[in-house]
Formats: sequence, structure tokens, C-alpha cells
Amino acid sequence: MLALAVAYEIQCRFTAAVPVMAKGFNHALQLAISAAAGAGKLFGLSTDEISNAISIATVDNISLTCVHAEKVSQWKGFSPGMTGMRAVYATSLAKRGFTGPKGLFEGPYGLELMFSQPILANWEDPSLDIIKQTIMKKYCSLIHGQAVLEAVLDLKRSNGLIAADVESVRCDVFKGAFDFAGGGSFGSKDHPQVKEQGDYNLKYLVAAALLDDQLGQRN
Repeated sequence: MLALAVAYEIQCRFTAAVPVMAKGFNHALQLAISAAAGAGKLFGLSTDEISNAISIATVDNISLTCVHAEKVSQWKGFSPGMTGMRAVYATSLAKRGFTGPKGLFEGPYGLELMFSQPILANWEDPSLDIIKQTIMKKYCSLIHGQAVLEAVLDLKRSNGLIAADVESVRCDVFKGAFDFAGGGSFGSKDHPQVKEQGDYNLKYLVAAALLDDQLGQRN
């Protein structure tokens, strides 16, 4: 449980400190950091060994935002799992004495240069409370769609709507949700063909919720 809390804390603190997606990188990048840290804690590694595990896992797992761009491929869903697997493997190497580059963050050509900003997080804060601020996805949809789908299903059920009652749908969302899933900067959402495209398509998700009165649970 402690190892899991450490991983959540690092993942979320890093995400709060750096606008990763806006800089062109996918959140699987910091997953390499957090998964290696959590695995290192689980393996009982020293501070120096965990440092090596993090750097080994991260330098070769730079994930790009374009994995979210249309047409969204199956790799979008597999990418974080692959990163996690590599992070655990990297941690096992660090346990055996492998070293990684020490300048991962502030060193020459490190992450701070990549993001064009310092990575400011209060690592002196020993609390492990961020896990209480996270949620699990209720619906088979990107995180930006969870509240939208909750609202759509509530409106449908509260008013006894059926598909034939609906002439049109207008969905106002914040810019990030529009860019990711509404047809904004990540590409058109008019022709989803596979599950990964449907999960990131608010037009499809809202229509499916109205038609089926449910949206499959995440397994």
C-alpha cells in the first residue's frame, strides 16, 4: 500500500507541476517515473537505487502526445501498460547495480530543458494524501467525459427520454475536453471505427448513452 501511495503521489505531483500534454508529451512519461519509484519502494531499494531506477525507466520511455491524435490507434490503450512493464524491469536492473543518468531532471538536456521550465514540487512534504483526490473512471470513456456522461444519463433517466425525443444535442465543455474528444486540435471525431476512437469521442459517447441508457463499465 505504501508503494502504491508513493507512485500516486509522484505521478500527481509531477502532473500538477508540468503541463505535460501542452508540451507535446503524454502522461505515460511521468508514469515511468512513478511506477519505477513505487516498484523501488516495493523492492526495498535504497534512495540511490530508486534514483537509478527512475532515470533508467524514464530516459527510454518518452511518450508523445500524438498518441491521442486521430485516428486513435490501439497503441493508445497499450502504451501506459508497456511503460509500466518497462519501469518494473528498469527497477529490477537498478536493484542489481545498474546506474542511470543523474541529470534526468535538471542536468544537461534533462526534463527541465525539454519542458522549458523548472519542475517545482514540494518533495519535502512527506504527506501521501493525493490518492484521496483521485478517482476511478466509472464509464468506458476518457476522464474528460465522465462528468458529461453522468449528466447525460441523469437527464435521460430523470426526464424519461427516449432516443426519438431527441432532435439535437449541444454539449458545452472546457477547451481540453473539446480538443481531446470534441473534434478540436487532436482531430475530427466524426467517424469512430474502433473502441479506442469511441472512448475518446464525446459525440459518440453522448449518443451511445442516449441510445443505450448506459455506457459499459471499465474492466
